[in-house]
Amino acid sequence: MANVWRLGVHRSAAFSILNKFKLALVFAGKPLMDSGPPYEQVLHLIKLRNALAHYEPEWITNISEIDSEEVTVSKFEERLMGKFPLNPLVGEGNPFFPDRCLGYGCAKWALTNSVRFTDEFFPRMGLSPTYGHVRSRLKTE
Repeated sequence: MANVWRLGVHRSAAFSILNKFKLALVFAGKPLMDSGPPYEQVLHLIKLRNALAHYEPEWITNISEIDSEEVTVSKFEERLMGKFPLNPLVGEGNPFFPDRCLGYGCAKWALTNSVRFTDEFFPRMGLSPTYGHVRSRLKTE
């Protein structure tokens, strides 16, 4: 990898973070990770992180139960619904993202899947996880 950077490919070249993990495995001559879990969970997590980091408020229209109009499901609701418990501190009438999505359930899901992903990555690379010394403190309960 260092040789590629010496050739002028910048470390932050336009590769997604998951592609950077793939490149590291390729450069090390290691097998790629499957596109199933935990890879897919981390992909959803990265999209959620990007939406939060670059958040643009939207107008949300709540429709009463009496109204027969259909409500458009947000992209995050499609991707994340059922993956973790929703925030119990907000009502059902609130939008999925960010109100009902963000809470303890989402945070626990994010940490659990991040650790699962890196727990698969580091051994493939023949390395010990860099967070090994704090693993016992990575608790969500």
